[in-house]
Amino acid sequence: MTLTDLPRSSPTTASTASHSAATSADGGCSDSCGQAEFTVSRRVAIGAGVAAGAALMVACGSEASTTTATSAGSGTTLAQVADVPADGSLVVTVNSTPYALAKKPDGTVVVHTAVCTHQRCTVAADGAKLTCPCHKSAFDAITGAVINGPAASPLAEIAVEEKSGAVVVK
Repeated sequence: MTLTDLPRSSPTTASTASHSAATSADGGCSDSCGQAEFTVSRRVAIGAGVAAGAALMVACGSEASTTTATSAGSGTTLAQVADVPADGSLVVTVNSTPYALAKKPDGTVVVHTAVCTHQRCTVAADGAKLTCPCHKSAFDAITGAVINGPAASPLAEIAVEEKSGAVVVK
């Protein structure tokens, strides 16, 4: 029996599969069942389903806010320019914060947060893209734009400059 099969105005009898197999044709319990009956109104059953669905959406589907703040202070070196692969990406961690570095075709290095905007997992360098190991969101390593979700927001860009062959936070 499904919720759509239930009359709107009356409660329904519910229990385990073995109990429902032992019910009589009129929906009541047969004498041989031996299990106690309980009733759940349609409103309570639907309410419980809505509450469970909302809890699941909060746990798995919320977008984390994108931030441009960094824990690496101005002047902090993130990597050497030579360490960033051409046509690829590199993820480094400085002061417990992950950063994604990529080299543009003209050779300049761009940096984005390496924290997925979906659920805050650290993304991994994957050639010209950055891939989240948690739910497989992918981002363009140069622009930070979402290639595919579930993430809906791009990675925040970090202002950097090149000094003496190093990538340094501005």
